[in-house]
Amino acid sequence: MFAETMKQLRRSRHMTQAQLAEKLGLSASAVGMYEQGRREPDLNVIMQLCDIFDVPADRLLGEPAHRESFEIKDVIQDIQERLLTAQELTLDGVPVTSDGLKRLIDAIEISTAVVLDQMGKEQSE
Repeated sequence: MFAETMKQLRRSRHMTQAQLAEKLGLSASAVGMYEQGRREPDLNVIMQLCDIFDVPADRLLGEPAHRESFEIKDVIQDIQERLLTAQELTLDGVPVTSDGLKRLIDAIEISTAVVLDQMGKEQSE
């Protein structure tokens, strides 16, 4: 589970294995081995990855969330990551182009901002 999660997080941030390796102070082959599940990172590398990807360790390690409530921004980020790392996307059976995907993600971000703004106004009344 860790290997796939790490790969998805790296890809969602449009990073190559070499770029991530540079941030970690490791070789690109070490990152590749982590993503293939052929090698396990030590605690220091796991903590660095959490910082780089801005995720908690349980998310990185693939542990199921044991919480009753969720931060909507985290759910939206997960959706965006899944969209960006999907092999092939369709919308009502029509293939989604990279431009269409960008517009969809922009729409999600804009609608989130509108809702947050409205909630802020409601709380200040």
